[in-house]
Amino acid sequence: MSAKPIRFGYCLSLTGPLASNGNTARLAHQLWERHVNRNGGLLGRLVEMVCIDDETNPKLVPGIYKRLLDDKSVDLVIGGYGDNSVSPAMPLIIERNRFFIALMALAVNASLSYPNYFVMIPTGPHPIEALTEGFLTGRFSTERRGVGGLACAAIFFFIVTSLYRIKPEPPSARGAVLPEDAHASDTPLARHPHCN
Repeated sequence: MSAKPIRFGYCLSLTGPLASNGNTARLAHQLWERHVNRNGGLLGRLVEMVCIDDETNPKLVPGIYKRLLDDKSVDLVIGGYGDNSVSPAMPLIIERNRFFIALMALAVNASLSYPNYFVMIPTGPHPIEALTEGFLTGRFSTERRGVGGLACAAIFFFIVTSLYRIKPEPPSARGAVLPEDAHASDTPLARHPHCN
């Protein structure tokens, strides 16, 4: 195995208002990194995930990607979670003619048409409809893949906030009253086999 690992550089919101999303994604990346390296690496090389906290501040993102490319010498840059951590990096990525793989940043490249930009979620031309397909009815057509409860909670949170395009607030802040016997396991998503 080559001594030099393949280095993936990116930023995530590990602090600030989106820290819960960023830390969940970071944990998934660490698990992937560990799994790949325990199984011989990628293309015969170990992998190393170089993650820098963007503090949920899009103004920091261009400098972070400059640092990843110039100081950290990463081999591949990937986007963080969503538009706010991807869009600000695009001018530098285009200037450096780098491949850029993003997560959930579906519309970032719509006006730029940068040919080296890729999104990790295949939703087609109607992302909101695709992401929520089956959610409201409880009918899912996917096979069981062993996704844990934490991942299902993250998916549920994303779908609900995307569908309603609202800033999440506690139910009491909106004047809603939850029944005493309300439980997350009562939702169609929680009954889905991936969430067990």
